[in-house]
Amino acid sequence: MTEPYLHPKVEAELARPSTEGDRHNQVLRVLPHLCDDGWSKEQIWEKLRRIYDANFSDEELEALIDWGLAQNFEPTKGNCSQHPNRNQQAKASMAQARRIAVALSPEQRQELFVANTLRFLGRWRVEEYELWERSPIRPPEMIAGDAQLIFHHLFGRGELINVCANYTLREAKAQPCGPGLSMPAIQWCQYLDSQPPPQSHAGCWIRINPLKTRRGSGRGGSFRDEDVAIYRYHLLESDRLPMELQLALWSRLVLPIALILDSAGRSYHAWIKSYARTALEYRAESDYLLSVMEPFGIDRSNRNPSRFSRLPGVYRSIGARKTQPTGSGGVAQQIIFLSPDPKKRTSIF
Repeated sequence: MTEPYLHPKVEAELARPSTEGDRHNQVLRVLPHLCDDGWSKEQIWEKLRRIYDANFSDEELEALIDWGLAQNFEPTKGNCSQHPNRNQQAKASMAQARRIAVALSPEQRQELFVANTLRFLGRWRVEEYELWERSPIRPPEMIAGDAQLIFHHLFGRGELINVCANYTLREAKAQPCGPGLSMPAIQWCQYLDSQPPPQSHAGCWIRINPLKTRRGSGRGGSFRDEDVAIYRYHLLESDRLPMELQLALWSRLVLPIALILDSAGRSYHAWIKSYARTALEYRAESDYLLSVMEPFGIDRSNRNPSRFSRLPGVYRSIGARKTQPTGSGGVAQQIIFLSPDPKKRTSIF
C-alpha cells in the first residue's frame, strides 16, 4: 500500500527517533501532521511502531495515536482544498517556501508572506462589519461592554483570569509587567458592572488561558506556563501582513476561531480553541498550527499557554496605529468576532 503524503518536517523528525525521555514529545509533534495528511490509524501505527523499541509500549503508543485522531486536524482552506493531489502539491510548495524564506532579508520575507497570503485568498476580502454581522455573539456598538463579553462567554464562572495594565517601555514599546490582577470570571463580570476595566496608556492585556492561583510562581508573582490550569486557547497574530489581509485570512482558515479582536496596533488577534488536556498536547497543537501558518508570517513567539493577548474594551495610545484620535485619547481594542463554541472543521465564511 502506498503511504499518504509525508511532510518533509515529519520525515526529518522520524529519521532521528527520540530516546525514552522525549518519545512522547516526538509522537505529539508529528501526529498532527500525519492526521492532517490523511494517514489512517493503522498506517500511523505501522510507521511509528517500526522506529521505536519495545520499551515504548503498544498501549502508550495507541493512546497517543487515538488522541491525535480525535483532534480532526485540518486548519487551512484554499483554492486547492477540494482536490487531494493539489492539496499535497500546495503543502510541498509551502515547505519549499519556508526553506527559501530562511535565506531572504526581512523585507523579502515580508513580500513572500504577502504573496503566499494573496495566493491563498485569491480575491477574497472581508470588512470588519461583515465579521461583526457573522459573529454568533454580536459585539456591542459601544466597546464599553466588550471586556465583559470575554469573561462571560469564553471562560467558566469560577476560572481565574489574569489581566494586566501595568507596563514598562523597552525601546519605546510597551511590555506588560508585574502580576496584574487575577479574579474568577464571575467576579470580573461583577467588577465591570460598576467600573471600567483596568487600563493605561498602553491599553490592557489578558492571559488567554485560566490559571491555577491568583498569584503566579514567577518573579514578583508573575505567571509562567506552569501556572496555567486549563489549555483552552492558542493565540495567533501577524503584524507582517496588511491588516486587510489579516482579517481576510482569519475569516477563511478552517480553524475553530473563538475570538478575533482588534489590538489597536498593527494586528488582529485570533484566539483558536485548543483541545489539549496536557502541556505536551498543547505544545503539539501549537507546533502544528505555527508550522502550517508559517508561510503567512504568523508570529512564532505566541506558542506558550500563558501568553498575553489584548483585552478588548479599552483604548491604547502607546504603540497604537496611526489613525484619527478618539475622544478617549487612543485607539480602541475591540471585539470583531466572538464565537464561544467554534466548530473544528469550518471557517467563518
